[in-house]
Amino acid sequence: MTTIPPQVMSHIHDGATYYPDNPAEYYRALRKEVVSLRQSTMVAAALRANHRAGGHPAVQAFVERVRSLAESSTDSRLSLMTHPAFLVWLRQVATLSDAEVDGPPREEALHWLGEFHRVCDRCLGSGSGPTPFVENRIPVRRDDVDPLIAEIAPPTYDFSPLQGTEGVCRAAAWSAYPLGFFAEAASVALRRCGAVWPELAEMVPHFVHTIVHVPDGEFRSASAARYTGVVFLAADDQTLLELEESLVHEFGHQVLYWVMELDPVILNDTDTEFALPWSGAERDFYGFYHAFYIYILLALYYDRVRKLRPTERDVATTRLHEIATGLSAAIPEINRAGRFTPLGRAFTDNLCRAATGVIREAS
Repeated sequence: MTTIPPQVMSHIHDGATYYPDNPAEYYRALRKEVVSLRQSTMVAAALRANHRAGGHPAVQAFVERVRSLAESSTDSRLSLMTHPAFLVWLRQVATLSDAEVDGPPREEALHWLGEFHRVCDRCLGSGSGPTPFVENRIPVRRDDVDPLIAEIAPPTYDFSPLQGTEGVCRAAAWSAYPLGFFAEAASVALRRCGAVWPELAEMVPHFVHTIVHVPDGEFRSASAARYTGVVFLAADDQTLLELEESLVHEFGHQVLYWVMELDPVILNDTDTEFALPWSGAERDFYGFYHAFYIYILLALYYDRVRKLRPTERDVATTRLHEIATGLSAAIPEINRAGRFTPLGRAFTDNLCRAATGVIREAS
């Protein structure tokens, strides 16, 4: 179990939810500690590999690259530690390392160590060809995602080449919605977010590393912890306000992934299903908890929209009431489940207070 950094523990006991209405120092401390944990995991993998198979060429190259990273600029290290492809690599290496009690690394582990320099080059390079950005900060991709991300993307999205009718349909969808146009639309949506909640717009690029736009996706938006930092968006949003909701929704998932990287927060039970009060869809406790976190954030967002945008007050008020009704049902469900780590209990109490507050605002 990871030792919780004192500053993060103190912030949570002081009421941190990591929503944008918290002091900025809360999320900055969270990011600092998670990045530090990732660096420590990488260095520990290098030390262990060097101890067990220091003479192997793949291990030697890995250890040398880690040394060079230690001497590189803070910005370079931060770019690597927050890149989704690096995180896929790091989790794979950590999992393989934990599975090997003693003896030399297996071939699979050596393969992943040997891939390290290529992963670093891709993460720290400028990429191939021009890439559109959301607000000049978040790259938007489609057919040029990192191969490690493409490999683990299913079942969210399968990047494998499609044949026949399916291939024709995908090509038509992609050509009908140019990537540059989507990036412009998303930039406008994020600016609108910033107009009603500046702190939210400031936080988004710190947690959303890459947006992958797939017009043929069978979803509105998607995120997963296995590719932290990546947000998938399809073409189902009909208005800018709906696109704003998708961005805010997936941003919330990303923040919670970072929190759960330091502490699992909940003790998941995959055998028990919970019905989401907002849709009726069934989720395990992990999925239910994520939804609870997201819908509090969305309620806070729509409360600001209805107060600051007269032209969208009615639709925002309706959406806020829908979300608040679901939150009223979710609070007792969350507490009744009662499967939390010690820090998770305190964090959940903070969320319940935030939910109660926004429900009161909506009434």
